[in-house]
Order: sequence, then structure tokens, then C-alpha cells
Amino acid sequence: MPDVTSPGVPVDDLAATLTKLGFQAANPGPRVEESARLSRRLRRTTWSAPSMRTRVSVTVVHGSQDPTDTTLGEAFDELHRVVALLNRHDGSSAVSTLNERGALRGAPPELRAVLNGAAELHRISRGAFDVTVKPVVDLLRGLKFGGAVSDAELRSARGLVGMSGLRVGRRSVRLKRSGMGLTLDGIAKGYVVDCVAAVLQRRGLDRWLIDAGGDIRTSGLNEDDRPWRIGVQDPLRQTGFPVVTELTTGAIATSGGYEDRFTPDGRVHHVVDTATGRSPQTTLSASVAAPSAMMADALATTTLVLRPAWAVALIETLPCCACLLLGADGRRWRSSRWRSVSESHRERGEP
Repeated sequence: MPDVTSPGVPVDDLAATLTKLGFQAANPGPRVEESARLSRRLRRTTWSAPSMRTRVSVTVVHGSQDPTDTTLGEAFDELHRVVALLNRHDGSSAVSTLNERGALRGAPPELRAVLNGAAELHRISRGAFDVTVKPVVDLLRGLKFGGAVSDAELRSARGLVGMSGLRVGRRSVRLKRSGMGLTLDGIAKGYVVDCVAAVLQRRGLDRWLIDAGGDIRTSGLNEDDRPWRIGVQDPLRQTGFPVVTELTTGAIATSGGYEDRFTPDGRVHHVVDTATGRSPQTTLSASVAAPSAMMADALATTTLVLRPAWAVALIETLPCCACLLLGADGRRWRSSRWRSVSESHRERGEP
């Protein structure tokens, strides 16, 4: 029996392949990582579960008598429900069905919400953020398994990219050209985090941190009555966290090509500039603070793609947003509000 994770079978296509063969996806239940009494009245509880190719954790500081376990159970149920709709690596998801058929009637409101958000980010970024880039990403992913990409193939794939070919209606979604496809990798994780946050808020919890592997949203203060500490990963992996901020209520997302490299040198990766069909080289890591995780997620991807000066200029136009870019040559670019946002973050590690 062949090894299904060998170079002959891309790992990212494995879930869809198994689904077509009749296997059913299973969502492992959340695991209690921590449940500690902080005082007579206060507890800190952390649950986590694998999802979205990372491990998602939710930490809550709450009263000792609060029914937090029930709320966390509901939050992780919501996590798995929304991921099942938006995961393009799951052949039974709504977005996979759309990619396969080119149209989807009765499209779930979650998918339409993400696509409407993507369309708005495409508009304000003047095309830099584009969820229709899937044909190019799929083509370049072949490099990861020893393939080669010709200029003609790249031109053909780029011809399938363009938000003008996506139509989102009240109950349906349609791709206008055969061969088009959507990847929600740069926005869906943030949306899922926001859905989890909504459950916690509805249940009256106001001190928590959700960490979905680079997409983070927080509320209130931690158990020490201080802001939650958030680290920005070193894109060169030479040190742990070159920048550490402290966040109260809001979201931070970080995007970097190091997350999924298609070539050993990392020059080709899963983030692609639709204007060139190539991966960005100047910026290695982009972190964005925003009111929602979906907005932070999409803007982190956008600012990674853009030239640093253009990325900062874009963020300057958006109220309540800030960015920090880490360059391949060690340079840092930041928007003017990064430090003001960081007054509550109490940023550390900045020169």
C-alpha cells in the first residue's frame, strides 16, 4: 500500500481525496489543557483542539462558580461547525463544493459573509487581496513536490484570477469562468476566531484569549489584571519573539511565507502577489492589529504582499488598525498608530 503522504500525493489534497473515497472527517474533541484556581473567586481555564492545520486554544479567566465548561464546549462546537463550511481541504465543505462545481445554491451565510468581507478587502487594497488566487497557489505548490512551473503555465493560471469573476448573491455564489477557484486561507481563520469570540461574548465571559496559530483575539485582562502578552514570531527563526505586545481587547494576526514553503529556500510559498504571480520577498512577516480577527487576518496577508511603503500607507487609511512589518534584511516598517495601539499593548522589543 503506498504512503499517502509521500511526494506523489500533496498533503493539502489528502483530506479531499479521502473524502471522495468515502472516508468521513472526524473532529477530535477539545482537550482541557489547564484548570487552575487563582483565588477563592477566580479560575483560569484553557481548552484546545487541533483545527485549521494548527492547534486552537481558548483561555478564560472566570468566576469559580461560572458554568465555563458548557460555554467552552459550545465555543469549540462552533469552531468545528464553521471550519467544516470554509475548509477548502475538506472535499465536503461548502467552499470545496463551490470550487468543484463552479456554483453553489443555498450557500451558507458564513461563506457569503467571508466572501463579502474578502470583496471589501479587495476593494480597499486595490486588488492586492484576492481569494480567487487559488489556481496560481495550486500551480506553485507543485514545486514543493519536485515539479516545475513554466512561464506559460503561470500566465494561464493568472488568467483565472480576478474578483470580477466571483458573484455573491443573497443565497448563491458563482464562479464565472471555468477553472477558477477560491482559497480562503488568508481570511477564514480570522472569521472562525470571531465566531468563537461571539459565543464567549453571548455567554457573558469578558476575560479571554483565543489563539489560532497566529490569529489571536482577546478580551479584558488576564489573571494578573494585566493585558494579555502576545509575541510576534521571528520570520528567520533565529530568536523566539523579536516583538512582544500586550493586548487588552482586539485582535492581532501575523502572516509570513515561512508558514508553508514550496521551495527549500522559501522564495516560493503559499502567499502570492496576484500582480506578478510570485511570492513577496521584501517582507518576511506582517502583523496587523485590528478590531476583528477576520480583518486582522486579511490585512496581514495584504500587507505581506504589498511593498512595505504601500502596506503602511494602506493601514494609515484604516481607523483602529496598525501594522508592523519585518523585512528580509532586518528592517522594520510600522504604521504611525502601531505605537499608539501599543500603549495598551505595552510593546516590547522595539528598537
